[in-house]
Amino acid sequence: MKQHSGWIVGDGEDIDLWRDNWCASVPIKELVNNINIPWKQIKANVSYIITKVECSPRPSYCVIQIEH
Repeated sequence: MKQHSGWIVGDGEDIDLWRDNWCASVPIKELVNNINIPWKQIKANVSYIITKVECSPRPSYCVIQIEH
């Protein structure tokens, strides 16, 4: 991610954690680049890792905390 940039993920329900490019310019699956992982069997949405959402008083941005 570039400085001063971001993605709007909302609640993350409609964003594929592994296949959508929601946190980098390419999907996490491509960053991992491991042919031994059974990608067809792995399914998760970004909502699965969101633990906390805090928004500014003005709806200009939100900070989303995710599990490590």
